[in-house]
Amino acid sequence: MHSSIESLKASTGEASSILATLNSIESLKASSKLLGLEQYMLCNNIEIGAPKRNQRFPDLRGESNRKSVEALVKNTGTEFLQCGLAARIYSDVTYGLKEARGVHDWRNNLIVGAATGAVLALTTAMDTAACSRLCPRVPAHFNRSVSRFSFSFKASSSQASGSTTQGDEKLLYSGVGFLGLGIMGSPMAHNLLKAGYDVTVWSRTKSKCDTLISLGAQYKSSPGEVAASCEITFAMLADPESAVDIACGEHGVASGMGPGKGYVDVSTVDGATSKLISARIKSTGGLFLEAPVSGSKKPAEDGKLIFLTAGDKSLYETASPLLDVMGKSKFYLGDVGNGAAMKLVVNMIMGSMMASFSEGLLLSEKLGLDPAVLVEVISQGAISAPMYSVKGPSMIQSLYPPAFPLKHQQKDLRLALRLAESVSQATPVAAAANELYKLAKSHGLSDHDFSAVIEALKARLEQKE
Repeated sequence: MHSSIESLKASTGEASSILATLNSIESLKASSKLLGLEQYMLCNNIEIGAPKRNQRFPDLRGESNRKSVEALVKNTGTEFLQCGLAARIYSDVTYGLKEARGVHDWRNNLIVGAATGAVLALTTAMDTAACSRLCPRVPAHFNRSVSRFSFSFKASSSQASGSTTQGDEKLLYSGVGFLGLGIMGSPMAHNLLKAGYDVTVWSRTKSKCDTLISLGAQYKSSPGEVAASCEITFAMLADPESAVDIACGEHGVASGMGPGKGYVDVSTVDGATSKLISARIKSTGGLFLEAPVSGSKKPAEDGKLIFLTAGDKSLYETASPLLDVMGKSKFYLGDVGNGAAMKLVVNMIMGSMMASFSEGLLLSEKLGLDPAVLVEVISQGAISAPMYSVKGPSMIQSLYPPAFPLKHQQKDLRLALRLAESVSQATPVAAAANELYKLAKSHGLSDHDFSAVIEALKARLEQKE
């Protein structure tokens, strides 16, 4: 009788130990699930914070929906694997220890709990490492505010533009602003939206924002409000005067900037203008990057622009995933002013090339040759350039749909000539081309494509005849 009682006590103690161990494992599993949830949120760009008004849930649009479901399935599988692993470890190690020691007591429970916890910690660490490779950390100066029990979602996107971003890698932003929605700005902002970013827009003409708003963009009534609500703000503006006014004027970008915020001006301006804007932005504690683009309407639509950047290197690195969405390549050129200088040199060459090409088309026609054949010959030779094959057929038909307005080309030539003069560099070819563009403007061709400069040559020929 006594031995039966003792046996019962032992069994009861053993049951209590098993129950305690099981409770510990349940706690481990619960912690693992919470950690898994956190990892899932990081890997799938789930933002903890107050939901934004008019949030459009870009995850529910297009290809990104499939990626989100795949991520959810993978994460759920990981959770089940961890729970199953915990149960298997517990049963196997408990049985092995009992057979080896001939007894099942608290020491067995302690060993089993330690083994289970170690393996779960290892698998969680491996999961975290994998997640960190897919989801790079947001730099410290772009921290997001976090509040409880509210979730908003951002879609992941893969880059197919030959950028340095691979697969689904992208940085997280609480908001991306875009100012100026003209021929270039509108498709650039649209590409950011398609990539799943939360985009807030502003343009002097409110109606230019309507299409993007219908696609999920938010609208603010001033550049300052856009900058205040976004971590990084882009601007694509027509000329230096507009760039200074939008950045530094009343209700301008600077009024909404602060420590850690970034401003990226992708307009084509002179170096002095870039430095003025940079100084104003930095006075607020913000970061500045000039990033004028090489490319016109079609490359902007296709995300094939070339960015010529200079300024804060940390902002360049942080904004790189955004630049990769909008462009095919990017160059970091050092101090503010270098990006503007590079863009003006490029556009000076382009303007001169177009003027010379126009002369060639008119000369071939005057000689009784077929200008279309001339375009084909050029396209197969050493001087082949996409500009000739793209613009040539339309120029032959006297059609100039604006991809890069003539008034902007003349503005860039003017700024390039001023830049050359500042370093005592003679540029007679560019100076002659500039006069042609000025003549074309006087004939009311400012808003036509810059290839309409051929009309200025036609007018000269008609005057001589």
